[in-house]
Amino acid sequence: MKFICYYAQEFEDFRLTELQSICNIFNIPVIMYLDQYDISRPYLIISVDSVTMVQQILSRSVLLKSISEYWAEGVSLEDVGANFKQFCDFKKNTSDKESFKFQIESTNKKLSMEEKVHYMESLQRYVEFSGEVDLKSPTAVYLLMLHFNAEKIPSHIYFGKLVGVSQRNQIHVFNLKTRYFIGNTSMDPQLAFIMANIAEVQNKSFCYDPFVGTGSIILACSHFGGISGGSDIDFNVVFGRGKSSRAGSNLKAQDEIVRTNFEHYKIERKYWDILACDATHMPIRANELFDVIVTDPPYGIREGGRKLGSKKDSTWEIPENLREEHIPAKKFHALSSIIMDLFEFSFKYLVVGGRLVYWLPVFRPSYSGEIIPKYPGFKLTANCEQVLTTNISRRLITMAKTTKFEFREGENGSLSSVNHQSMDWVKQQDNFRNNYFKKQDVS
Repeated sequence: MKFICYYAQEFEDFRLTELQSICNIFNIPVIMYLDQYDISRPYLIISVDSVTMVQQILSRSVLLKSISEYWAEGVSLEDVGANFKQFCDFKKNTSDKESFKFQIESTNKKLSMEEKVHYMESLQRYVEFSGEVDLKSPTAVYLLMLHFNAEKIPSHIYFGKLVGVSQRNQIHVFNLKTRYFIGNTSMDPQLAFIMANIAEVQNKSFCYDPFVGTGSIILACSHFGGISGGSDIDFNVVFGRGKSSRAGSNLKAQDEIVRTNFEHYKIERKYWDILACDATHMPIRANELFDVIVTDPPYGIREGGRKLGSKKDSTWEIPENLREEHIPAKKFHALSSIIMDLFEFSFKYLVVGGRLVYWLPVFRPSYSGEIIPKYPGFKLTANCEQVLTTNISRRLITMAKTTKFEFREGENGSLSSVNHQSMDWVKQQDNFRNNYFKKQDVS
């Protein structure tokens, strides 16, 4: 069966990856008609075996707006009517007793109610509808989608029967403005849901974020059924101390912690906790524990990279009576080293077949696919770009673990463990902050 996917006009580069990942979760064989797909338009025609499979896709996607049965398309309503009669046996899909209503969706032009009524009435010249009109609770919704060109003239029209809408309403439910505990770097809820989908989080997936912060990403994972937790080196974030990130607030309340957000959304049973630790010094023995590691590493703009250690050469013994409240010293951690450590950590703690999903900041003028770091035992499965400025973007990198980890006493990773054709990626990562604040040439 053919269906037409209707997308929101944002994060276009993530659409196909999210759709394929959701199909992987539900074992849905899908055909995407990419020869007819234009990334600048919010439409994608797919083929799956049943309406039930479409409903499964809609139960996860946040980039989709809706999916409809594909009945006809054309450059005009006359073409739609002709194609409708040619390709669709309308009587098999409808009943005389079936109530219905029309819904009009437009791209590149906002239609007035008068214009919508005009298109509804014009369509009925070419397509005959039976049944009663019911605007409140119809049995069927017929969706007419119009794409307008720069001259505000319809350049393409799709017509079909609505199957259902997506999970985009969850973006508003998890809105940062209404969330109790947030920080300066809290992940946008839509992006967090996209990350959870691309990571293929399923019911009871064991999820981990080594740079958990305020927990936006693991909230999305738990919303989709994952058992989630993480770690953070910032003692104040983990235990709700220090200055609040909210405007007009002074110090954090004692309950401004990640757990409170899980309780607010009534998914605390899917939260296993977070650790106050350095992700490079995990207080758990190396073991393939996690199904998913999904994270947003610090890259030196709002938050800098840090790890345990002293800037001084000397070391000293902490007195016994001070150890319980002692907060260890921290030192600078270069972005390239953070990424290498993330790979090393993931290789030790991910199950075979598990996914590592992380953001990689890039300086666009010097970017090429060759600088994406690779690591033995991992396969690159997706690389999606979010453009931030003319010169700066970040890429959501998805790696699947292919090789089982075997512990060897005394073995430590190094930058040389990462496979790449040159060390350009190290320079680009370590110079990212300088490139970010570099003056752009506007001439």
